[in-house]
Amino acid sequence: MKSLPLLMLICCFFVNSGIAQENYHVGDTLTVVSIDGLNIRRQPTLNSEIIGVLSYGDKVAVKAASNSDSLIIINALEGRWIEARTEIGDGYLLDAYLSTVPVINLENRGGSIFNELEAFVFANYEIVDTAHYNNGIDGESRHEMWIYDIQGGQYIRHFYWESYEYEIQFENTRTAEGVTFLAALLFKCGLLSEKIKEKLYKTRQYPPTYFRVSSADYDCYVSIRRFGERCIIKISD
Repeated sequence: MKSLPLLMLICCFFVNSGIAQENYHVGDTLTVVSIDGLNIRRQPTLNSEIIGVLSYGDKVAVKAASNSDSLIIINALEGRWIEARTEIGDGYLLDAYLSTVPVINLENRGGSIFNELEAFVFANYEIVDTAHYNNGIDGESRHEMWIYDIQGGQYIRHFYWESYEYEIQFENTRTAEGVTFLAALLFKCGLLSEKIKEKLYKTRQYPPTYFRVSSADYDCYVSIRRFGERCIIKISD
């Protein structure tokens, strides 16, 4: 197990202030990624009438994108209003809870977060290219790394002497999409407590928030950050 100071650096949860603009267009299909469901409102305000509630995994078609640079905050997650066509009817939704990223199947909860992340990648993305790195000395590896180029990003596995780290990088992805993806992954693995959920959604907090997630079987450490147009999620043991 790593020393605590190193762990605190690795498990740093940080999203910088450069939130990507909309990565979707009118006519695009987005997926609801709010575990608790998403309200459809008659007008683009929080005081407007709720005309229905969509469930996690439901699809919507973008009818009109926001023409405002103002961010709306719901449950501490930032986004913009869009008008969308849904199976319930047309209405306004907050794009913070809509995503271009494939959704995680939330059935059969409780698996290893590392295994679930890898299963998600291989089930939803085409592997474009792979690379393997090993800095072995005298037959022993200090750092071994597998890099998978996937359509829309990269998936990377790091193995060290006493630890390992899995990483997924989403290209052209809004910060909120990375946050809601990580929330769903933690929920899938039985790691999303209300305390962690509250901390995870506070993307506006600076300096960075540090946290770990735990189950009866293991602890792990998560981080999320932006690097240009990429949203990067890391999970360490």
